[in-house]
Amino acid sequence: MTFSSVNTIWVLLGAALVFFMQAGFSLRTAVTSDFHARTGDMKTDKSLAQLAAESASFCYVQTKDLTHRGDMLHYDTASQHELGARYFEAFQQFCSRSDEKK
Repeated sequence: MTFSSVNTIWVLLGAALVFFMQAGFSLRTAVTSDFHARTGDMKTDKSLAQLAAESASFCYVQTKDLTHRGDMLHYDTASQHELGARYFEAFQQFCSRSDEKK
């Protein structure tokens, strides 16, 4: 069996996509949770908050007070800026948790 650089690159790219897939699923779950929270289902919201408190590999960003464009998924410009700031703050907290473990 021979190894080629093209195959190695594809394997590494696939591994990176799988690695970041968890973050994508978590983000989608958080958005879905916010939708359920706005429609009255608070169990999902509480479960995600509990997961964020117990797991060092999970962050949770609240979006309840942001202004959406009617579909509870897309936000206006000011809310998008605020959401970006919240994501950055959560990322900083996540990085500081991983630094503490080192």
